[in-house]
Amino acid sequence: LRLPVGLGPPDEAYVLGTGGRAVSMLWAARRGLPALPGSRIGLVLDVVTPSDTPFFEKYLGSAPVERVRVAGRDGLWIGGPHELVPIGDEGWPRYDADRRAAGTLVLPLPGGTIRLECALDRDGAVRLAATLA
Repeated sequence: LRLPVGLGPPDEAYVLGTGGRAVSMLWAARRGLPALPGSRIGLVLDVVTPSDTPFFEKYLGSAPVERVRVAGRDGLWIGGPHELVPIGDEGWPRYDADRRAAGTLVLPLPGGTIRLECALDRDGAVRLAATLA
């Protein structure tokens, strides 16, 4: 797993899904990494391994989506709050576990896709993600 440069190890980490299909890591808010709305979390970094089935569903509503370049790779920036619904091991959305996500950068990397959620703006998220690429 790649970790963002300069943040140290995550404060919490979870293996998710059958066979450890994803890892979710959380860093507490700190200077330069503001808290996500309604929490003390500054960064959520999910690493999802390749598969034929999705691991999350996102309902974007009116959240703006932009293409971004991160260290020479194409990614997407979702620039506003949106619904995040995990997909259960049986392949169905788990609406009982949905939550409101903040700004999120999605970036495919060798070995998996990262989902970086933070209260930084687009450029700050891109700079942070560049330390992973």
